[in-house]
Amino acid sequence: MLKVKSAFVGVAMAANAFITMPISAFADEETSHTYTYEGYEVSYDVTNAWGNTEVVSVKLSNIGDSTIENWMLYFDPNG
Repeated sequence: MLKVKSAFVGVAMAANAFITMPISAFADEETSHTYTYEGYEVSYDVTNAWGNTEVVSVKLSNIGDSTIENWMLYFDPNG
């Protein structure tokens, strides 16, 4: 039961991180940004771009006092 709860929390955290990102975060003029939430931080840097394609480096950081276990990252590669 604990693993199910941990998986749900991880999915919810990852979904929250990417759902709440403003669309302008993916605009050409902005190549990096950091989003801070309660207990964790999501940063990204566009390391290379050409045409409609970008190479992006994503960093997830635990900035809270508690260990985040069984986390999962999800993103929509088309948007």
